[in-house]
Amino acid sequence: MGRPGDPPDLVANKDYAKGQWWSAGLQINKTLFEKHRIIAGLDFEDNFQQDQGNYDRAVYLDDERSSTNWALYLQDEYRILSNLILNAGVRYDHYDTFGGTTNPRIALIYSPFAKTTAKLLYGSAFRAPNVFELYYDDGGVKLKSNPQLEPEEIKTYEIVLEQYLGEHFRMTATGFNYRIKDLISQQPEGDLLIFRNVENIDARGVELEVEGKWTMVCADG
Repeated sequence: MGRPGDPPDLVANKDYAKGQWWSAGLQINKTLFEKHRIIAGLDFEDNFQQDQGNYDRAVYLDDERSSTNWALYLQDEYRILSNLILNAGVRYDHYDTFGGTTNPRIALIYSPFAKTTAKLLYGSAFRAPNVFELYYDDGGVKLKSNPQLEPEEIKTYEIVLEQYLGEHFRMTATGFNYRIKDLISQQPEGDLLIFRNVENIDARGVELEVEGKWTMVCADG
């Protein structure tokens, strides 16, 4: 303890996080009727340690958790014609924290010429809220937990044209529309902060890319 009038002792406030997990997967590939290439599989992940905490002289958070998530997926690559392919798939994910979500993906790929490819693409995906966003609560100091968080969701629509120019160049033009739902954002709640599903985003645009590649030849000696 210092003398009267001395500045107070400074104590560092510390966060910690500890995680351990294991995962496994199984995938089967099979060609059917010469035109269908089937891919099916499952994934499993066991997060057997998901601990986090906050402390200085006192302990404000000491949270110990575990969770599992698993997924099943199926995809069919169907060669309709020699230059026309339909790729369709679906994936189901299940999380202990929020339940299940199903996400399809579809791609139609057409190559009218040897160096030209056109693609129509649709897909959906998600991002599960992490342990920090769900459960971090420091006892009313700064952050408040929200176990009711839902995953972020996105739907994507794209049209792509790829054109090779000579031996070294490839041009890609892409038009896209991305629709994001339930974006997770940190929001004020009284004197504290909390993560909530609060925002939706609709992004549209066009991208143009030109890529060049050359083979370098080095002379010996």
